Amino acid sequence: MKAVEVAPIGLQQVYEALIQGRERVVNRFLRQYKTSAFKERLTASGETALMVAIKGGHGHIINKLVSLTPQELLALKDNSDNTALHAAAQLDNVKAAQLLLNKNHELLNFSNKNEGLPIQLAAIRGHREMTSYLFSVGIKDEIHSNLLKHADGARNGIEEIVTEIQHYFPAVIEMKDRNEYSVFHYAVMYRHDKIFKIVHQKNNIDHSKDGNYNNILHLAGYRPRQDRLDLGPGPILQMQRELQWFMEIEKLVTREESLSINFKGKTPLTIFNEEHNDLASKEIQWVTGMASACSVAASLIATVAFAAAITVPGGNNSNGLPIFSGESSFLVFAVSDALALFTSITCVLYFLSIFTCRYGVEDFLYTLPNRVIYGLICLILSVISLMIAFSSTLFLVFAKKNPLILIPIVALTCVPVISYTFIQLPPLLVMIKSTYGPGLLDK
Repeated sequence: MKAVEVAPIGLQQVYEALIQGRERVVNRFLRQYKTSAFKERLTASGETALMVAIKGGHGHIINKLVSLTPQELLALKDNSDNTALHAAAQLDNVKAAQLLLNKNHELLNFSNKNEGLPIQLAAIRGHREMTSYLFSVGIKDEIHSNLLKHADGARNGIEEIVTEIQHYFPAVIEMKDRNEYSVFHYAVMYRHDKIFKIVHQKNNIDHSKDGNYNNILHLAGYRPRQDRLDLGPGPILQMQRELQWFMEIEKLVTREESLSINFKGKTPLTIFNEEHNDLASKEIQWVTGMASACSVAASLIATVAFAAAITVPGGNNSNGLPIFSGESSFLVFAVSDALALFTSITCVLYFLSIFTCRYGVEDFLYTLPNRVIYGLICLILSVISLMIAFSSTLFLVFAKKNPLILIPIVALTCVPVISYTFIQLPPLLVMIKSTYGPGLLDK
């Protein structure tokens, strides 16, 4: 009987099987190609079967390929010089990394065309578990020196990595990369306060300059190297945070450093003012717009509260006294209406004062945030007081006929109060914490 010929399996079919996790097709590929199966390039970028399997993420196939691949072939690279461990690091596949390193520990030391180690790729993408694992199994001079050379942990705010490095290799914190930047510099440039605090606790401030004669205060004067400003309810906290950074670093440098000039002949303060002109303009626009809207709302509340005060519920008797003056709920109405009137007027005054502010650099730190905070607190209190006064009025008029009417009144009153408080309270608390909380290095 003539043997049935099996058609050779195509590489595209193998690629799809690895991505989809079809083990039967993979087994057929391994039988047909034998040792060359581990060397075949399945994509235009030069990926091997193992790299594609890691991309697919199917553990049973990855396990099989790693166990069958000869140790030396695990170090095969694609067109960008990435190994299978680079692929696992980029995709945060810790189990695949464990399998690879158990068989070939030297994979930790292979760099790609961008001189990137697997641990660096994991750090750049913010994969904390993968970065911590690779560091724990790869405490070698080449690894930690390259890691600090590029300072990926400091750039991406991975404080665990910086802590580990400082614990095992404290001297490495002071190492510089090709741009003469240390971890101190990267923490400032990327505005990672936790990283800066970690390295500053056990190390003195770095007083060195980069290739453009910028000291660390110059770097604090520049805008962040990545978008780290959108952390608050509006531009007011963005400018405030930048000022806080600049002032905290200014406390740590000498007077000569704060007045020194860089390659372009600019002092740190000059750089700060030039770099933050646009942000200051946006802040002024945001604050004045918010002040206008809140002033209108507070004015309406003041108008209603004043009208309610001169036309009390139930009217007056022949002696000119309010008919319900003997009721306890009338006292609640009177107090809450007065609070609504006073707090709304105070709110208007606070927000009007924003229009007369001179908008100096130092005003962005405390003056403007203070006025916004006090104005919003008064506005919230005026809304709450007005709702209480309104509820008291309805209760005074209808309670004698049906006391149970208080239940729906209270329920309906809570709706606008809770809704408005829920919207305004979180950003208000952030502003309070940012303005009155501990400094950047004390958090």
